[in-house]
Amino acid sequence: MTKENPIQSAAKEVYDMLLRRQAFEAMQLADELTADTMAQWQRNNSPRHADDLLTAACALAESQIAAGRLKQAINTALKAIATTARTEAGNEQRMICYLTAWNALEQLLNLTIPDDSRRNAVADATRHLGSLLYHYYYATGRDNPDCAALHDAYDALKVMSTLVKIDSDADTTQTLHLLISSLGAADIAE
Repeated sequence: MTKENPIQSAAKEVYDMLLRRQAFEAMQLADELTADTMAQWQRNNSPRHADDLLTAACALAESQIAAGRLKQAINTALKAIATTARTEAGNEQRMICYLTAWNALEQLLNLTIPDDSRRNAVADATRHLGSLLYHYYYATGRDNPDCAALHDAYDALKVMSTLVKIDSDADTTQTLHLLISSLGAADIAE
C-alpha cells in the first residue's frame, strides 16, 4: 500500500470539511494548500509537483463550488491545468480537474442562461471541455481502470454529448487554448 503524500492528506481534509458543510473553512485550507503547491511547482516543475498542484487546485475548486463561486472554480481548475500543461502529469489528476471545471460550468449554466451574444461561446467552451475530458477519461481508464472518478466522468460525458459534438481526436494543447478563449468570450474566464 502506498503512503499518501502530505498534499493528498491535506486535500482529503478539505473534502472531509466539505462533507461537513464547512465550505468557507475548506476554501481557506485549500487556498493555502494551492499557494504552497504553486510555490513548490515554481521551484521545481517536476511531474510530481504538477500532480500536487492539480490535486490542490481541484480541492480548491470543489470548495469554491460548494461556496457558490462557480466562475472562480472553473478558473482555478483551468489555471492549474494550463500552468502544468507542458509537464508530464498524471492523466487522472487532469481528468479530475476537467471534471471539476465541468461541474462548475454546468451549475453556472443551470443558474444563468447566456444571452445570444454569449451562447455560441458557451457551446464552444462546452465542446472543448468535453473533448479534453474525453481524452483524459480514456487515458485514465488505460492507466488506472479502478479510478473512482471514471464513473462521474462517464456520466458528465454523456450529458455533454447531448449538448455538443465532442471531438475524440482533439489536440489537447490546441483545445485547451480554444477552451480558455471560448470561456473568455463567454465572460467566464478571469
